[in-house]
Amino acid sequence: MNSNDDNRLNVNGNNYGNNTNSYAFGMALVSKTNKMKSYNNIYSEIISFENLILAWKRARKGKTKKDYVIEFEKEIFYNLMALH
Repeated sequence: MNSNDDNRLNVNGNNYGNNTNSYAFGMALVSKTNKMKSYNNIYSEIISFENLILAWKRARKGKTKKDYVIEFEKEIFYNLMALH
């Protein structure tokens, strides 16, 4: 990669000279522009009931037969309200 690229591959880690296992660690694509976005007053959006329902749907995906999911869903409204 040359210095004109917008992104660079950053590999961090220390294997203390022993690379017999061929593992790579700490790989990340890092942007040269380190501008962070700033959001204000979004706590109410994060804990909104609609957002909790969306989070519940995403969290249960692929786990609908697990005991803890079945138990949580027995009283889904109460549990989501408690989280809210």
